[in-house]
Amino acid sequence: MSPSGKANYGKYSASTAVEQFQVFTERQIDQIPQLQRLSAQQRRAMRVVAQVLPFRVNRYVIDELIDWDNVPDDPIFKLTFPQRGMLEDDDFERIAGMEDNAADVAEIRAVAAAVRAKLNPHPAGQQLLNVLRLFERLVMNGKHVAIMAHYNHWRELEPPIAREALRRLRATGAVIRSQSPLVAHINDDADVWTRLWRTQVRLGIVPYYMFVERDTGARRYFEVPLARAWEIYRDAIRQVSGVARTVRGPSMSAGPGKVEVQGVAQLGSEQLFVLRFIQGRNPEWVQRPFFARFDPQATWLDQLVPAGGDGQFFFQAEYDAMEAARY
Repeated sequence: MSPSGKANYGKYSASTAVEQFQVFTERQIDQIPQLQRLSAQQRRAMRVVAQVLPFRVNRYVIDELIDWDNVPDDPIFKLTFPQRGMLEDDDFERIAGMEDNAADVAEIRAVAAAVRAKLNPHPAGQQLLNVLRLFERLVMNGKHVAIMAHYNHWRELEPPIAREALRRLRATGAVIRSQSPLVAHINDDADVWTRLWRTQVRLGIVPYYMFVERDTGARRYFEVPLARAWEIYRDAIRQVSGVARTVRGPSMSAGPGKVEVQGVAQLGSEQLFVLRFIQGRNPEWVQRPFFARFDPQATWLDQLVPAGGDGQFFFQAEYDAMEAARY
């Protein structure tokens, strides 16, 4: 960390001695010295939110990625540390009140668990489906090695130690693809995505997905309307070369499958979202376009209304039957 508190990307190199790995959780949040720059009220809010949402940060993120002169507006800080807006007001005040009144720890944990459960921690049957798909892939015994990297901001690719890790992975012959969520307060800007994709291509990473923020956790703080998501994707993809246009999106990983917002179209006097399945629970759905009424505030598939007077989207009845058969 430089004296100014800014991230020092030159601190590490491939030849630098390995420093001791140190992790901070909600129990050690008050031991992070940089947080003393914040007001007591801000630190209190972080402790309250950390009771509900998992918090874990390591010294590398604190010292290398966060620009502490730009906190609390720094995007990596917002992504990593608990933020007041991640909880509904009623939930926040309830837990804050319990802490202020020195409630029993077990009681606070029980209330925090109930709040966490409301945030849909395993969307679209993710926990079960991911395990099943893992077994399927093992049985298929595929030989192509692909690593799915997750980057939210180009700054995560700046430190020499991060680039050395990528070099070593690529030296094995593995292909690195990148998926990234579009996150309010962090990367909801076309220029950030343009720089991210260009940097990835230079480092040998294949840009793969731009995801819409999922319907889980602190969604209300991070979500971006679908209309705005498409505009950001459109404006960013225009600025990159063909080798970076491998990225698909903005995509929603919803229960029926991965649904891409392809654009906004005008049909007569009606404005419509143009959508398609990139992946579907039924392969027959893939690449089939469908339409929804334009809604500038909608942030997820279940908030969209089918266009053309249809009562439901073409896949809905079959998907409902699939869900019913699971139970």
